[in-house]
Amino acid sequence: MMSIKQEQGGDILTLDPQIYKFPGRSKSSVWNHFGFQKGSDGELDKSRAVCKICRQGIRYSGNTTNLHCHLTKHRRENTGLFEDLDESWMHASPDFKFKYVEAVVQSTVEDIKAAGNIQSTSSTTDDNKSGQRSKHQQLNDTIVNFFIEHLLPLSVVESTSFYSMIAVADPMYVVPDKEYLFGNLIHQCYNETKKSIASEISGNEVITVAEVWESITGEKFVSISVQLINTLWQMKTFLLKTVSLNSVINDDVFLTLFKATCEEWEIKSSTTLLNDGSKIIQKAITSLHLINMPSCTTGLLTAGENLMKNQTVTKSVIEQVILIIGQILQDKSPAELYGEMFEIIKDYKEIEAKTFSWTAFTSVILCILENKQSFQTKNMDSKLNITDERWQEFSDMEAVLSPIQKAYKLLSDNSSVISSMILPILRKLEMALATKKSDSEFMKVLKKATWSSVSTPFNSTAVRKFLLISSLLDPRYKDLQFVETTEKSQARELLGTVATEMYRERNGKNGAYDGEIIVVEESGDVIRIEPMEKKQKLDHSENRNGTDDWLADVVCKDKPVDKGSDKEEKVLVEIDHYISTQQVSTPPLQWWSSRENLYPTLSRLARRYLCMNNFSVSENNTVKNAKLSQETVDKLLFLHHNYYGR
Repeated sequence: MMSIKQEQGGDILTLDPQIYKFPGRSKSSVWNHFGFQKGSDGELDKSRAVCKICRQGIRYSGNTTNLHCHLTKHRRENTGLFEDLDESWMHASPDFKFKYVEAVVQSTVEDIKAAGNIQSTSSTTDDNKSGQRSKHQQLNDTIVNFFIEHLLPLSVVESTSFYSMIAVADPMYVVPDKEYLFGNLIHQCYNETKKSIASEISGNEVITVAEVWESITGEKFVSISVQLINTLWQMKTFLLKTVSLNSVINDDVFLTLFKATCEEWEIKSSTTLLNDGSKIIQKAITSLHLINMPSCTTGLLTAGENLMKNQTVTKSVIEQVILIIGQILQDKSPAELYGEMFEIIKDYKEIEAKTFSWTAFTSVILCILENKQSFQTKNMDSKLNITDERWQEFSDMEAVLSPIQKAYKLLSDNSSVISSMILPILRKLEMALATKKSDSEFMKVLKKATWSSVSTPFNSTAVRKFLLISSLLDPRYKDLQFVETTEKSQARELLGTVATEMYRERNGKNGAYDGEIIVVEESGDVIRIEPMEKKQKLDHSENRNGTDDWLADVVCKDKPVDKGSDKEEKVLVEIDHYISTQQVSTPPLQWWSSRENLYPTLSRLARRYLCMNNFSVSENNTVKNAKLSQETVDKLLFLHHNYYGR
């Protein structure tokens, strides 16, 4: 039998039996919010109507007056705001893990009760009404946070099971319907978060990011975000906009969307658009004169996938590896025979060549090579016809894929990877994939094809220039030992140009600097600052003779052009002293944060060129698995990424 607790003329049901609809036909809309439960005899107990919202039992004798009073007394003043509860999501989405949702909600409720924020029962006395409202507001916030964090369909909030779980925390709490949850509570949270982010973006150097991604349901979206380094020298990424691609959207529509997003957020200083290679993004890059910065992670993924799809080169090797996996899994005691190797390959029982990811293949083939002697001992060589030539091909493929996998893992697992690291990574891969005279023809083909896939996206002159400046502004790589001598000189010249442009833009002048120049000398941790000696003023009243004028072109420096020199003198002094400092292993943001006043222009430039990181909207499995409508996806994803300080 269920246990029932009396509460002000009604009963609070402390268990969660199913609530059944009013039997037969009824004209009253109040039955949208009430139902009956079965008694111990298995029949509906029609003497007590149960509120679907708060689980309270209300005595029922044939009329609905008590039920209307209950809604009026304990719910919103306008009961017409309530709509039918839609639980169709439970049937439409059979793969939705409701047990997981229930566990998380229950855990959330228990945490709240343990913290003393919410009582399990409520009193309606005047003394604690204000306190109760405060507790209800806290529960409002908890529900909002719960939906934002787990990206749940809003219909969950109107399910009977959700009502009953929240009732454990506070039976008197009014669970908001999905319209109120999204239109009021989530919307308020969105506006507050948006205001906070806008203040960080305002006047800052940012890089815009556009990404097309696909959810687990097959729906495609395009997301626009920004990356920046704030005034505290912290790396930040903010998701600004997400739009479904299921509606008609092409490059013109995206261009309009991108421009509108930049205007809405008052983004004026972005020069670079990091994108995943999607075609709909290209027109925005061209029209707005942005640098099309490819994603290094996407490039590595493409290189690995292209290698696996190369039917003429790698097909037979991949098929051989799959045969080996099948043979191992058919053995009677594979775990005892193959040990660690079995643990790695046991997940590939149903594998096919077309679905074998290059990262998984690399791990498996390395494991096979490490157990070569064991294969030979068990006569697996002859059983599977693994020739010496095939063993060499295994080794060649592993030698090509391993550096790609290491670079991919570095970029995927390390949140501190920034744009200044791309050129060093590319140089490392170039060295690993360089062909040698001793390489077999098979390996030469693999290396050339792989390096072409990795390097081609970064061959653009504009991209190369951006990466050169980025690496030069990183105190860990400023010596540029990973590029040719000509590019080192080019990087210095490029830095002078962009620094001068920034200086003149921020100071509103287009001429040579005529103020005080700060000289910085660093020795270890000691920094000395002193003004540069001022030039002696020329006394125009002094007499001059013609000989002075005739020799001027060989004894005097060129006079600055009146309209302003090509580079600003103060900027060049900053660059000279920065270049003269020792290359260190200090993280770049930490290094620049302590020298912002010493290098006012270069530090600002560092914010522009070092803020690009390896952010991806779709990397989060919660995002991929979300089942969100086109109307809610923008705000919920915005809050999911930004509200929790991603």
